[in-house]
Amino acid sequence: MPFLQFLLLEDSSLDAELIQATLTNGDIECELVRVQTRSTFIETLNSMTFDLILSDYSLPSFDGIAALDLARDICPNVPFILVSGTLGEELAIDTLKRGATDYVLKQRLERLVPAVNRALREAQERRDYQHAIAALHLSERRFRTLADAVPNFVWINNADGEADYLNSRWQEYTGTSFGVQKAQTWVGATHPDDMEAVTETRTIGIRSGNPYEIECRIRRHDGVYRWHLVRVVPFKDEQDQLLYWYGTATDIDDAKRLYHQAKEANRIKDEFLAVLSHELRTPLNPIVGWSRLLRAKPPDPITLARGLETIERNAKIQTQLIEDLLDVSRILRGKFSLNAQPVNLVTVIESALETVRLSADAKSIQLEFNAADNINYVALGDAGRLQQVIWNLLSNAIKFTPNHGHVEIELTIDSTHTLADEQYAKITVRDTGKGIDSEFLPYVFDSFRQADGSTTRTFGGLGLGLAIVRHLIELHGGTVEAISLGDGEGSTFTVKLPLLKHEGGGLDENRNSSFNLHSSPLPLAGLRILVVDDERDTLGWMTILLEQSGAIVHSALSAEKAFAAIEQFKPNILLSDIGMPEEDGYMLLKRVRASENGSQIPAIALTAYARIEDRERAIAAGFQDHLAKPIELEQLIKAVIKARAREFNPSGS
Repeated sequence: MPFLQFLLLEDSSLDAELIQATLTNGDIECELVRVQTRSTFIETLNSMTFDLILSDYSLPSFDGIAALDLARDICPNVPFILVSGTLGEELAIDTLKRGATDYVLKQRLERLVPAVNRALREAQERRDYQHAIAALHLSERRFRTLADAVPNFVWINNADGEADYLNSRWQEYTGTSFGVQKAQTWVGATHPDDMEAVTETRTIGIRSGNPYEIECRIRRHDGVYRWHLVRVVPFKDEQDQLLYWYGTATDIDDAKRLYHQAKEANRIKDEFLAVLSHELRTPLNPIVGWSRLLRAKPPDPITLARGLETIERNAKIQTQLIEDLLDVSRILRGKFSLNAQPVNLVTVIESALETVRLSADAKSIQLEFNAADNINYVALGDAGRLQQVIWNLLSNAIKFTPNHGHVEIELTIDSTHTLADEQYAKITVRDTGKGIDSEFLPYVFDSFRQADGSTTRTFGGLGLGLAIVRHLIELHGGTVEAISLGDGEGSTFTVKLPLLKHEGGGLDENRNSSFNLHSSPLPLAGLRILVVDDERDTLGWMTILLEQSGAIVHSALSAEKAFAAIEQFKPNILLSDIGMPEEDGYMLLKRVRASENGSQIPAIALTAYARIEDRERAIAAGFQDHLAKPIELEQLIKAVIKARAREFNPSGS
């Protein structure tokens, strides 16, 4: 320890010697300057510099409290320790409140060395802090110069929120001078959609006095918003009082876009691989099961035929799955198109039942199928994908139903659907299984979500089956929902699918079905129709069918090309896809309505977004109708004629 100089206020020579010896034995090397009176105490404080003051409490015509007050006035940064034999606890506490560093009883001088060491250490820390503050002030000019040189935004706001400094990069970005922005904060330039989160984060930071950071969009001088990472830290004085807020904003717009693109690509890859594994393994189950069953003992002709038929059917399904790997990728990217044909739902359900029957028999589970007679359950859809939906629901029901349980599938007409010109089939799968916890029920159709995700779970799976079900049903223009009263109460899944409208008898599945699409050979004769879809195959197919119905068709692969064609082609009606790159159908319609030549053109949305809320959004956006893909020509022709015939209503009602 370096050589130190202490001032000792003590009238007892013996006590002074004891204090000196105690300090020396404690390895504290110091020069002890002793004074005994008030006048010499004041004179010595004014003429010399000390590292520490040690003071007795009881002195002739003078006491430690008075000495403490004098020391605080003359040299407030010098530690002050009272060393007394008469100091009571209440008085000791009072001295500490008045500014004493510590107190030591003469009867316990062993405490003196630790008290001195602590006081010296704290004094050094205070001096270091003061030096740092001084250095900070000296470096302020260098900081401001550096802040103007960096590509980030840098600002300093005072405790009241007014801008005290804005670097040149900020002023160039916003296009305003420091004088104009002095009374503003960076919050005023944030995007309205980010304002709530920014305000909340900033308020929490200000109230706590802690640093905070947030990502938000900041407006450029040309009105463009770019993502920035904002970091703000407080600057406080020695008394912990807030003086300034130092803030920086780093442009992360390009990095953020690249990150989300990479993250989305990685998510698609992971989901694709998971779905691939799930889809390939599902048809393997009846193949392996029937193969083992047929090898176990010579089967009778009926069993052999049934087994071979099941094996062949599932082998074809697996072959088709392999051929459709790219289509699975398109499902995950929202670009999947179904192979839609008239499908008998009874046949679909019976095929799915046959696929899962072995699993049910292995657990002695009773499978029951009920369908009302004399009803044509014919839907427009992809038979293989609809069968996939049914076997997913049945497989889940069998998996979560204990031995000797019951699984029922029921096919009826949905009586709750309110549209008079449409009819929906309702497929209900009920089981007597473990049920679904009420807290998990809202997430039952989410990808990778499972009620039990632990390593000790009873039931396996990737948590994708029901997510696939929902996706495929929505592509078919239907809905699916789950109901369960809780653990041990079983569960019920309900699928609703739109049915085709038929005249006369039912569907003859042994021949290609043909429908009289319209009574007139050219129902759209002379009608000028502008069709826009970013899918070239869809656009080509629709163009040919409309032209065969007598329409004059102009096709466009993008919203931009469609808008450019409005003035020259002068269409009578606009048929637009919704999901398109760069500019979707909603944005196109908004531009068309705002243009001079397109404000009165009726418009119909043709889209694979087929949920009820998608239809409501399209009508609210100004489309006169919403047709879900795949689209029947008869349905399209009726919609075109209806939209053209009625008086145009800009509200879309």
